[in-house]
Amino acid sequence: MNHNGSAANNKRDISHFLLMRVARQDDDKQVGELLLRAFEQTYRYKLPEVFTNRQRKIELMDVESRREEGVVYVLELGYRIIGTFALMPPSCGTSQSWVANSANLRCVALDPDFHGYGFSEMMLEEAERIARNWKCEAIVLHVQDGAEGVARLYQKKGFIRDPEGDMMSYDNQILGYRLSLDQKLNVMEPEKNPMTANAS
Repeated sequence: MNHNGSAANNKRDISHFLLMRVARQDDDKQVGELLLRAFEQTYRYKLPEVFTNRQRKIELMDVESRREEGVVYVLELGYRIIGTFALMPPSCGTSQSWVANSANLRCVALDPDFHGYGFSEMMLEEAERIARNWKCEAIVLHVQDGAEGVARLYQKKGFIRDPEGDMMSYDNQILGYRLSLDQKLNVMEPEKNPMTANAS
């Protein structure tokens, strides 16, 4: 049986009903619940030693702050949000970036029911498009130490390990990754101001 061919066909079928859009205020609860479910399920089965404490859960659920300080996108299938990411601009005071003029990619999650369809790659490509239109020179992010599958996804999209970004977060070690952007090779339509693009 050709599982790869089946997945490709299913992706083509589903893609007709997908919508990538800026998150609204009324999405906050659903986005927060998706983040909690995705992170806790990943850690439960792949990194059982990583504990999602109360402070981390509060941070994940605080979608409103990320909308106000940067931009939050959702991947919607019908009326169901199946994916999300937040991108914080260089001027953001809560950015965890360690590289000058870089966007900070945070809170990336995909509903576990939709793994294997390439939807994570779609979200990363959208984040890169936004960062380029902000004229950023790089995108930086953190990966939980030991999350090798997640790290491979980012490396496949061109991110490289950058130990300068390593830090502790809620008593857990997280590792820095960086994607350099070449503005000369990418001329795109201007993106809305990150502070107003997600206004509801």
